[in-house]
Amino acid sequence: MSSGPGPLDESAWEELLSRLAGLYTSLCVFNSMAAYVRGLAGRQLAELASYVETRDLVSSALAGGMREECVDRVRRDPNAKLTPDCFPCDSAKRFFYHGLGVGLSEDFELEARRLRPLLVVGYYGQRALASWRTRMMDDVSRALSIVEAIYDAGAGRPQCVAARPNSADDVGAALGDLVNSTAELLPGYSPVIRLALALYSSSPEAVREALGVDVGSEAVRGLAGRLARLAERLRRPEAPSAGP
Repeated sequence: MSSGPGPLDESAWEELLSRLAGLYTSLCVFNSMAAYVRGLAGRQLAELASYVETRDLVSSALAGGMREECVDRVRRDPNAKLTPDCFPCDSAKRFFYHGLGVGLSEDFELEARRLRPLLVVGYYGQRALASWRTRMMDDVSRALSIVEAIYDAGAGRPQCVAARPNSADDVGAALGDLVNSTAELLPGYSPVIRLALALYSSSPEAVREALGVDVGSEAVRGLAGRLARLAERLRRPEAPSAGP
């Protein structure tokens, strides 16, 4: 039998549900902030740069964290080429461009050509902000759908909290909260999740031997009702055999 807090402790279930709620809140906040930034697409840069509430977001999306030597090079020679290494991996530009999918063009060569006049003379012209699909935002949307499905299978989902960013730092902080909330739900953090994973991948005999838990007991069945998916697994009439 394993040592430490067991998966049948009521407090473990309460902690799991609390962490799930924290993840859901973080997903909602970050997704709403990203949606707001992406929703600026189609509006002219000159207009967005004139408003206090969008000025920092646009500035960060266009050239946030750009290397000074690249800025100087372009200002000395308006035809100088901007390359991806002008934007460090931890720059706001990379985050907005590759993560949120916001900038001047999904084609980086075109993005660089359109960015040069802004750096040289600060001229926006008739340029508008653009947005495109990214893997990160697809993953966030998928994660949000999964958590909502878990809630919908039980007692229903809580309110999805929305927020509007005023700066790139706001969006970055929301992403940091999301990463931390996700990490807290990793299997190593929760004995309840270890039990759930074991039930999906092992026989009742193996779970009893590894965790010291009788999955047929009334205690397990009672607590399993707290999560609909786990309860469904326990109600299956035929459990996999332990093997020869």
